[in-house]
Amino acid sequence: MRLIPDSIAGRLILILVIGMTLTLAVAIAVTSWGIEGKPGSHRPTGPPPLHYPELIERIATFATILNKTPLHIREQLLPELRIPGMKAHILTDQSPPADEKQDWKTLHIKEDLMRQLHGRAVNRIEVFRGQLIPGQDEEPIEIWIGMKDNSWFQLNLQRKQFDINRLLRLISGIVVIALGIGVLAVWAARRVTKPFGQFTLAATRLGTDVNAPPLPVEGAREIKQAAHAFNVMQQRINRFIEDRTLMLAAISHDIRTSLTRLRLRSEYISDSEQKRKMESDLDEMNMMLEETLDFAREDAKKETTTKVDMAALLESLCDDLADAGQAVRYVGEEKLTCQCRPAAMRRVLANLIDNAVRYGLEAEVNLRHIEHDIIITIADKGPGIPPDMQEKVFAPFFRLESSRSKETGGTGIGLAVARSIVRQHGGDIELRNNEGGGLVATVTLPIVSR
Repeated sequence: MRLIPDSIAGRLILILVIGMTLTLAVAIAVTSWGIEGKPGSHRPTGPPPLHYPELIERIATFATILNKTPLHIREQLLPELRIPGMKAHILTDQSPPADEKQDWKTLHIKEDLMRQLHGRAVNRIEVFRGQLIPGQDEEPIEIWIGMKDNSWFQLNLQRKQFDINRLLRLISGIVVIALGIGVLAVWAARRVTKPFGQFTLAATRLGTDVNAPPLPVEGAREIKQAAHAFNVMQQRINRFIEDRTLMLAAISHDIRTSLTRLRLRSEYISDSEQKRKMESDLDEMNMMLEETLDFAREDAKKETTTKVDMAALLESLCDDLADAGQAVRYVGEEKLTCQCRPAAMRRVLANLIDNAVRYGLEAEVNLRHIEHDIIITIADKGPGIPPDMQEKVFAPFFRLESSRSKETGGTGIGLAVARSIVRQHGGDIELRNNEGGGLVATVTLPIVSR
């Protein structure tokens, strides 16, 4: 028999039952604790003391009965009062002392008795502190209730019997229960939902790295099943990518063989113009084949992530193009380090800057950081891209014919590869038209790659 259930529901129920039991035990102890429970004191033997409201009500009721009873039989009724630790008398020749000692508790008791005895024909009520009895820590409380025949019903009780603070202890017990349940609920909720947080992190990791470590298969039965299913899904995705890459590699080998035969046969074409066109088509087909394979291999690429000075990388790319006579300049932070795959990120930025120079005449590269993200903007002075086409240009093999033709180069795969690489780093690429003209490409990257 399992002591700990293997399901989430069973474990949550067990946690709540144990927690509630312990919390209630503590709350009962707090509620029951009183003056008599302090260290160094002794609990009285015999019947437990009455609660304060019951004690006041019993005294008022008994005083009403005595007030309607003949004087000669009142003493005989006193044992029926049944208040533990109480001494009661009927006095006909004494009156309350003149030097009464009052405090907040005696005044409170007097007000409660007057409220209970209102309209019951008692003459007077006095409550004060009595004489300190040797062996007791506190002075007793004396209650004097005047009867209609001018006699007095006098009670002498221990102060702790008027436990007005019991309400405070009851409230304390309720607070303990509430706090206990609250702490237990928070702890149980975090304990139960912790695996779901791990699923979130694993899903985020998988979105940027299909070769991320698998989830540990541990915890409750449902968590183990979900972790196993997640790991199986990750394995299938990896196999799919590997199979696709192998398939494309096989296709590329066969196509290259055919292209080689076509190129050899083109040598037998006597018409020079037809020969040139055929060789141009073969070159374009070969370039499309290479870039398609690069795009497919990018998903399975396992370049190590390392720290890279992004400012130095951008400056070197801009300097290379500037040395080649291109209108490129870098403005931004002098040093900004992030974790990325250096070769892949260099390819992305080189592609974006080259596009800005080729289709936008010039490029201005800016680097800054906002909180935990790096922001790279590449602005040009070209005609821009219509808003409804700015997302479509990231689709593989999509080209804007007005600017990207066979003569200008490119197969429409560069931006698709660039976005794929950036998203694998946990970032993204967006395009927008600048208000002053031209296109702005914005690359957002986390400083620490996911």
